[in-house]
Amino acid sequence: MLSKQRCAPLVVLVVSWLVAVSEGRIEFKPGAYLRLPDATNAYKLNSGTANKASYDEQENFLYVIGHAADTLHVVNLTDPNKPVLLDTKTFNKYNQGLPNAVKVCRGQGPGREFLAISFEDPSQMFKGHVHFFQLLDAHNYHRSLHYLVDIVTTNS
Repeated sequence: MLSKQRCAPLVVLVVSWLVAVSEGRIEFKPGAYLRLPDATNAYKLNSGTANKASYDEQENFLYVIGHAADTLHVVNLTDPNKPVLLDTKTFNKYNQGLPNAVKVCRGQGPGREFLAISFEDPSQMFKGHVHFFQLLDAHNYHRSLHYLVDIVTTNS
């Protein structure tokens, strides 16, 4: 069941850094923006389509999760002035929970690269869990994220 609350499209801003050396300060200036759809593929303000993000600097991809919208967006930032939305994955909050954290993980050696997304139970009655996905690469980004495994977390 979708929330009746009308929300707005979240805009991802790509910020370029400009260092004003003479004044000893850093200024942030918008370089580009990208509107992200919610779980129904609509562009509404305040829809919770982007709460946290993790950047894969090797592939120049930004993985953005939306807690309230139950979404994961993959954005190509190869050209920061022209970000491209590559993929949107929608989760089911009743079966998978609400995504609340995302992390790109790269270890030593092959097969040690993955995307981790933690989920919480909306009712707070059950334990959370972490989904692991294979990272996308710049040469094969046309494919969807490949699900690897799910691990239940424990209360400490």
